[in-house]
Amino acid sequence: SSSSSPSSSSDSSSSSSSTTPRPRPPHHDHDHDHDHDHDHDHWMILSVLLIPSLIITWALTTRLLGPLLVGAVVGSEHLTAPPPSWFTEARSVLLVTAHPDDESMFFVPSLQNLHPSTKVTLLCLTKGIEKGNTRTLEVKAAAKFLQLNHTIVYGNEALPPPSSLPSSFRDGPREVWNTKETAAVIAHYATEVAADLVLTFDRGGVSGHRNHVQCFEGAMLFGSASSIAVATLNSEPQPWKYFSYLTALYLSQRDRVTQSSTRAVLLSRQPHKVFEAMALHHSQLVWFRKLYLLFTSYVYVNTLQLVSKKNE
Repeated sequence: SSSSSPSSSSDSSSSSSSTTPRPRPPHHDHDHDHDHDHDHDHWMILSVLLIPSLIITWALTTRLLGPLLVGAVVGSEHLTAPPPSWFTEARSVLLVTAHPDDESMFFVPSLQNLHPSTKVTLLCLTKGIEKGNTRTLEVKAAAKFLQLNHTIVYGNEALPPPSSLPSSFRDGPREVWNTKETAAVIAHYATEVAADLVLTFDRGGVSGHRNHVQCFEGAMLFGSASSIAVATLNSEPQPWKYFSYLTALYLSQRDRVTQSSTRAVLLSRQPHKVFEAMALHHSQLVWFRKLYLLFTSYVYVNTLQLVSKKNE
């Protein structure tokens, strides 16, 4: 009787353990996780293939279709409004920019629409951030290609500015230019070239660069005390700024319907000239500027606003 008790106890224990379910480990849906990772890989591969394809397709339309469409509009008197007289009758234009390459990146449509006999002087207020003269040589080559008559890189010419003017302006978004000094420099060269129109950036500076805005501030102060007309390049709002030739088509048709004597919407007659002029700025033609040229509307169109009238 005493010997059977352990055996019974053992049988009972084994029986109990065989009927009591053991706790199961947490369930993991490995197949589901694998499918999710597989889908993620598919999307990654698709993105890697799709984004370059879209850029290449847009580049082709920008370089091929864009010039054809804009050219058709430029060639039709019924599809464009004529520029106002303050632009077409200008015979000496002073283009004021902040950096070497601004003239090529932003102002080419304006330059192409001036009267063939108009003399254009480029006044670039800085030499860029460099110790040498690379950018000075580049901007002068680009200006010559764009058929500008004279280029002045302020503070980096053989003939220094008059002692009454600042020796130079420094390039940089944190640099603060004295507005009175900027206006004085513009006034000096506008008088020197007998300008009847000064052209520069607007309050937004197109890209928002502080030096662009300081060109505007100096030109506005100059215009407030001068008999010379001042016009500024409109900073197009997002996203129109990056719709390339589509923006040009839209702005030209809007201008045709809502004409203004103080506004000039100017379509590029030869958009490829922008790319060729920028190619002469070798030191600046990095990948993001190449991408910018594919999307920017400033290859195809400029909208100028007369902000200070010439006193007749």
